[in-house]
Amino acid sequence: MLAVAIMREAARSIAQGDGLIRLGDFGRRHGLSPRLVRNVVSDLQAGGVLVETAGDSDVVAVRVDIDSYTVGDVVRTLLELGVSPVSLGVTHLSTSSVAGEEIERAIAGGMATRIKDLPDNEARVEADG
Repeated sequence: MLAVAIMREAARSIAQGDGLIRLGDFGRRHGLSPRLVRNVVSDLQAGGVLVETAGDSDVVAVRVDIDSYTVGDVVRTLLELGVSPVSLGVTHLSTSSVAGEEIERAIAGGMATRIKDLPDNEARVEADG
């Protein structure tokens, strides 16, 4: 899920740099269209997870505690915004009325992994390449 990869980029940036995510660089490194990256970032901004920096609309910063933010938190935020479970790759969540219960079960079953504990995006690209 791209939203999780973007949040992992944020964790890396906080640990190793200035804490900012440069969307153009992220998209180029991963072969993603700027529009796709921007769409996902817009959802994360609407959910209060990311904020655009004042100096550059292509640079965002994290607004949540990345040390405790989990994969499940990302999914829950996007579902609460009305993002389709299908577009999140969570196709078993067929209706909004069951989404809350299903996401809680999913989180208990493994989505409680903290974003900062995920493998680095760059290592994943090299392994896949």
